[in-house]
Amino acid sequence: MRADKHAIPGVGSYPPDAGRDTTTRFLKVTGKPGPASSVTDGISILFPLRRAGDTERTYIAAMRHKVLINPRAAGGRPLELLPKMREWTADHPHTYDYVITESRNHLIEEASAARNEAYDSVLAMGGDGTMHDVVSTARLDGPLYGMLPCGRGNDFPRNLGFPGSLRRAVQGMRNPGIETIDLPTINGKPFLSIAGVGFDSLIARKVRDSKCRFGGTLCYVIALFQVLTTFKPVELTFFIDGDTMLNGRYMLVVAANGKAYGGGMTIAPHADIGDGY
Repeated sequence: MRADKHAIPGVGSYPPDAGRDTTTRFLKVTGKPGPASSVTDGISILFPLRRAGDTERTYIAAMRHKVLINPRAAGGRPLELLPKMREWTADHPHTYDYVITESRNHLIEEASAARNEAYDSVLAMGGDGTMHDVVSTARLDGPLYGMLPCGRGNDFPRNLGFPGSLRRAVQGMRNPGIETIDLPTINGKPFLSIAGVGFDSLIARKVRDSKCRFGGTLCYVIALFQVLTTFKPVELTFFIDGDTMLNGRYMLVVAANGKAYGGGMTIAPHADIGDGY
């Protein structure tokens, strides 16, 4: 995570509950977790296909994957794509065990349980929110994490340079590599790409709860006009590693670990999700 002059103030969307109300909020962003957290400050992500010349990715011959399916993501798209997923992985040397989760809590419980189930990795089959919940269970002694992107925005895999379609991403998992990324926290909770509060967070929440099935930015644009008529600025005090950065009323504030949000809109072009700080 690198400081970016375009990032604060800016637009963020995760965690999506951050902009629930307009009361005063104290936001503390750090590259490492607080003392009460056992979440590591960096995690290893499975990347579809090795990229030539990149020594940070290591070939893995065969793995046992636990695939956590969010049936509510993108209006039910993961369930619709499950038969295709089985077809595309038929010739893989890996084992894929599929779990259709019943709720957000069930998803988190299954991700946490994978540490004791001899899985090499946990794969989130859904969108950015699904991946966010899965990595909230990350531990130093835990499995690898990966994503089979079939949500609306899919900004996290976009920030990592995943192949553009789910089919290509799944096919790439036949010979995956490993990449270590930063996992900063906001108010003690880890986030992957963008963490923010205010106007943009309400948009992300509305998109998450909607039945909009369009990909890319369209669902976010629709939600933007719905939120715009009622939103009021938020009273905020914003800290980074203990230093006060902002104090006042703002439409939104964001910390950017990655470049893009909202289905591909670039907010922090110089952000580097794996630079180590």
